[in-house]
Amino acid sequence: MEENEIGIEQLKTIYKAQTEAYLEFNMALINILSNQKDIITKVESLKVLSEDEFRNLSQEYHALEKLFINFQNSQVLRDDSLEGTTDDFKATITNFNEDINSLKIEVKKLTSMHWEIKNSWNKLAWTVGGILAFLTGMQVLTGKGLIDIFK
Repeated sequence: MEENEIGIEQLKTIYKAQTEAYLEFNMALINILSNQKDIITKVESLKVLSEDEFRNLSQEYHALEKLFINFQNSQVLRDDSLEGTTDDFKATITNFNEDINSLKIEVKKLTSMHWEIKNSWNKLAWTVGGILAFLTGMQVLTGKGLIDIFK
């Protein structure tokens, strides 16, 4: 049972980390979108763009695009890693379930053997008791001892 508790704690840690990663990704995405809105606002406010202004805006846009792609790739890697870990936990739980089922089968077999042995002893006791009761009855009826009856 201790092994199962360790697995559950690890799973909780993974889910917490996943939640934090999604929150971080969400905040980065909001930041990227707000920066992109700023760029759009700058472009719309300028009636004539000089080459330097256009280069600066283009560089800002490409930097934001790279940042977004990096976050997106990072999130895909995290998702793949978490999916693999989740699959491992599912396999562990499945194996644990199979072990419990085989243990149940073994307990049923042992219980069955226990009852068979107990029933055999009861049959033997009743048989010996019946023989002794019969011999005692014969002794009472005939008035002779056991040795005299068998002579």
